[in-house]
Amino acid sequence: MSLRLHHSSPTLAFDHEPRTRLVCGHGTLARAGELARELGGQRALLVTDPGLVAAGHADHARTALTTAGLDVAVYDGVRENPTTLDVSRAVEAARAHRVDILVGLGGGSAMDTAKGCNFLFTNGGEMRDYWGRGKATRPMLPSSPSPPPPAPAASASPPPSSPTRSPTKRWPASTPRPPPASPSSTRT
Repeated sequence: MSLRLHHSSPTLAFDHEPRTRLVCGHGTLARAGELARELGGQRALLVTDPGLVAAGHADHARTALTTAGLDVAVYDGVRENPTTLDVSRAVEAARAHRVDILVGLGGGSAMDTAKGCNFLFTNGGEMRDYWGRGKATRPMLPSSPSPPPPAPAASASPPPSSPTRSPTKRWPASTPRPPPASPSSTRT
């Protein structure tokens, strides 16, 4: 898509190619399995935090994934403001389960951990190797971040903060397909 605005000032032009599919609505979390299958997943790692496990949301996501025929392992060790240690632990879980898709369930911390896990699981190295843009040299796994509403657009934002203690370091992360977001996932 190209947009040109004509004013008495110079022309503004840009090219926008969205890479994120947003799926939002009541009951959308129940579609997590269907959406993960669309990405070709068979062995999923559900990356989430203890709070969402306690609230039952991780069980709902796991049920949706297993009902769609996926073999699911859960990594529920995500902490607020995750570090490279959190990412390394998620990578260990991904390797142990031999995953072919990652599903991040939660807010920015779960999604950042899942994205960091994707870089290290598929490309090796350490998180600092991916600070900047265009650093991954091998294809990454499909991923399906599932943010809890009311902020599903968070998954469409530019690269997340790097899971280190340095808030100024960033790594490229984009999600080519669906983050299911369901208003029912925030009900208590």
